[in-house]
Amino acid sequence: MRTDRRIEGLVFITLLAFLVRAILERACRQRGLVLSGERLLRGFAPLQAVDVVWSDDSRQRRAAEMSVFQAQVLATLGWPAPERYAGLTSLEG
Repeated sequence: MRTDRRIEGLVFITLLAFLVRAILERACRQRGLVLSGERLLRGFAPLQAVDVVWSDDSRQRRAAEMSVFQAQVLATLGWPAPERYAGLTSLEG
C-alpha cells in the first residue's frame, strides 16, 4: 500500500543513506584514502557478528575476523574495531 507517509519514510531513509555515504567518503579523503562510498560499503558488507548460544542458555555476541581491507580502513580513520560495539568479543580468542 502506497501512502504519503510511507513514501516520505522511504525518501528520508534514502537521503540518510546518501548522507552516510558522503560522510564516509569525506572522512577517508581527509585521511588520504581515495575510496568511493561504493567501494567502502562493498568492502564492509561481509563483516558479521555471530550470536553464540551456549548449552547453559547463556549468549555471547562475537565479531568475525576483519579482512585486511577493513582493518586498514578502520586504522587509517582511527575508528575502533567492531569488538568495541555492543559488547562484542573477537572470534579469534
